[in-house]
Amino acid sequence: MDNFFSYVLDNNEDANLRAFDYADPSTWPCPLHQATRNSIIDNGPKQIICDVYPRTEERRGFHKEHFTKGTSKTSNETQHREWLLYSKSTDSLFCFPCSLFAPRNTVSPFFHSCIGCAGFKDFVDQGRAIRDHEGSQQHFLSTVLWQDCSKARKSKSSIICEATAERRKQINFWKEVLKSILDAVLFLAKNNLAFRGSNEKLGQNGSGNFLSVIELLSHYHAPLALHIERLKPGSTSYLFPPMQNELIGIAASSVRAKIMENIKSRTFFAIMFDATPDSSHHEQISQVIRAVRVEDSLCYVEENFIDFINFEKKTGAELSKMIVQKLEKDGLNIENWRARI
Repeated sequence: MDNFFSYVLDNNEDANLRAFDYADPSTWPCPLHQATRNSIIDNGPKQIICDVYPRTEERRGFHKEHFTKGTSKTSNETQHREWLLYSKSTDSLFCFPCSLFAPRNTVSPFFHSCIGCAGFKDFVDQGRAIRDHEGSQQHFLSTVLWQDCSKARKSKSSIICEATAERRKQINFWKEVLKSILDAVLFLAKNNLAFRGSNEKLGQNGSGNFLSVIELLSHYHAPLALHIERLKPGSTSYLFPPMQNELIGIAASSVRAKIMENIKSRTFFAIMFDATPDSSHHEQISQVIRAVRVEDSLCYVEENFIDFINFEKKTGAELSKMIVQKLEKDGLNIENWRARI
């Protein structure tokens, strides 16, 4: 089953997962799109070589000695026919390069024309038919295309490998930089410290806690130090306020999701929605949920802040509707609400 390969066809092919056997041309997709053709070329011809092949009632069948040919009439030297493939599913023969590169209107029993099709099956005079196909102009042209394409893909693969390695190196570098920046964000948020100062220039007085922590971390973190060294006007820095806010938002969403997962696992809960006007006199409602955590036969009451909600309406009906909608948005079943804090 090593030859059995599931391949996702792209380059305008169906996005469905197609399965085919590299060693059996009868199972190859048709038409062959470029991605599939490239995959078959990269894997090379897979020959099924057996001591004995299936026989008909007339005792006719393929003979394995046709995988080799004599190089001349005066010597015993032989050459392997790499192009010749045996299809186990249809008990027939195919030409590897012709099945890949011959035009669609090619008339040849060795040509793959559709899924499930049989190749050459006239085993009465198989030796002569194989030699005739091997000497045909179409076989010669297809073989040249196969060899040229194979060489080009091997050369391209080495370039791709180098490019992929460099790209992976860059990805790892930026991961390390972003990780150190995120560590600074989490440190300040955890300790309830202000992020920004009177200016946003790294290394200057009044740059604020965030940039000061970044500068400190760069003394012990080589990727971050290299990133700061490369900074130029207009370059990507990930140090400006919008990025800080985005990281804070991502961290908050992750924490909130974990809190909600814990609350849902405990089924029953109590809620508190408390309204307080902010400095701009807009009503800001805080959402707090309390649930009981059971651990090692002991019970612990946990109270978690969930959200701030901007809500200007005042009536009891409007507030009740807002609370029900917020609980539904959080994925909490209101039937499991047991108390109001």
